[in-house]
Amino acid sequence: MAEFIHYAWKNNIIVLRYPPHCTHALQGLDVVCFTKMKDKWKKEITAHEETTLKPVGKSDFLGVFGCTYNAAFTPDTVKAAFKVTGVVPFNRNAISEDQMKPSIATSVKGSFPLPQPEVVCTVMAAIDKNPPTSF
Repeated sequence: MAEFIHYAWKNNIIVLRYPPHCTHALQGLDVVCFTKMKDKWKKEITAHEETTLKPVGKSDFLGVFGCTYNAAFTPDTVKAAFKVTGVVPFNRNAISEDQMKPSIATSVKGSFPLPQPEVVCTVMAAIDKNPPTSF
């Protein structure tokens, strides 16, 4: 880990991490792109099966998948993914404290909402003072 931090520092790379218990809400590609891809995938399979009167086989997979991927991962959807999660443009209020609660089914302790570690508070305060302008 120290080697990574040293490399990042030396190469002027700013390292950020997700706060605990909120990756589900901050992973924009899951929130936007893969959701769209899942819906498109179902439609493409149905269309393929109706056209060919057979299920998608190994030889058909890449064509069907490629069409689905290209429809879901457009520049607009990728930008929307990062916007809805508050990554770009930076919006620390995009994710509510309620969304950061640990899962009830897997949590054995904790308060609601969980207090952030001091290092996270320090990083967030620094970002508030000097918001990133580009990534």
